[in-house]
Amino acid sequence: MTISSLVSDIGAGVFRMELTLFFSTFTTLLAVINPFEALPVFLMLQSGKSDEERGRVAFMACI
Repeated sequence: MTISSLVSDIGAGVFRMELTLFFSTFTTLLAVINPFEALPVFLMLQSGKSDEERGRVAFMACI
């Protein structure tokens, strides 16, 4: 086993751990925030607003 193959194996392991952490964090946030349940509430609250006002509120909510 050479040093370069050892370094590449370690790098692949770190990347795999980071990818696993990303997916677990993303799925946890998706479960907590759940945009599919928030969308009907947003649309109901913005029903009397213009498209421009609705877009501004959606932009501010995302920030």
